[in-house]
Amino acid sequence: MINKYKDIESKINQIVELLEDKKDTQEYKGLYKGIATLLSPLVEKPDILFLGINSGSGAWAEKNPTGTTNITPLRMINEDEYFLSNNDWFKENTARGSWGVGKANEAYEWYQRDKPINNIFPVRMIDLLYNIAEKKYPQAKISYKTPPFWTEDIKSKIMYTNLYPIITDNTNTLRKVHKQLSMESSLKGLWHTSKKRTSIWDVQKYFIENTRELVNLVKPKIIVCMGSQAYNDFTYTNNPKTSKIFETTDNGIPVIGFSRRGNWSSSIPDLSDMICKEICQKKGKK
Repeated sequence: MINKYKDIESKINQIVELLEDKKDTQEYKGLYKGIATLLSPLVEKPDILFLGINSGSGAWAEKNPTGTTNITPLRMINEDEYFLSNNDWFKENTARGSWGVGKANEAYEWYQRDKPINNIFPVRMIDLLYNIAEKKYPQAKISYKTPPFWTEDIKSKIMYTNLYPIITDNTNTLRKVHKQLSMESSLKGLWHTSKKRTSIWDVQKYFIENTRELVNLVKPKIIVCMGSQAYNDFTYTNNPKTSKIFETTDNGIPVIGFSRRGNWSSSIPDLSDMICKEICQKKGKK
């Protein structure tokens, strides 16, 4: 399966080469900050495939702590195999930690849920996994000192990736990079369009098609799109959303999306219920 995934990932090599060659030019400097494809181990038939939009610039900041350099991370399977065995949600100090002026720096594990929050996004994703686990394993006991007994079972059955592999500060700068790519004459034949002028959507569709190849390869039980934009782009829709959680099916696979506007913690119980309908079986602690 890894070799088949490499074939999918290789379809962005020409784009990566151009971005790396031009990363210090006026068109891309400060916008393009690297590449991140897989953000977790590659899993065959995962219970859940989580889909985001793109990675923020944290990996770039790690390589450029002073902000005066421009060393771009290439988190790709042939460049950095870290994510073949890791998901940063579970990395020490990602979700929980204590940092700031006048404070003693403290790093905590993901399951130490009584400790200060370092990054709210992985905290909420871990809360979602706990909600799912509580339904899948109703006899489970919660401890803040040790990983729950279901840790490896849950971790081994989820995947996490983004629709767009380009690292940027935010989605606005991602759109600017996509727009610039649409104007690159050397990439014109890549976008599968016969139009004289390539649109931003043509560029986005190319990446989405690659993501769909990944879906066909791993065959998840359910796809969870993390945010309205991820859901709209993956499902090729742009309908106004009247609820915080929305769903459809795609080639027989349930697809759920949820709004990440504001504090979406209140959506976690309902979201976990919808996910659990597809993946949970009644189990107790063994």
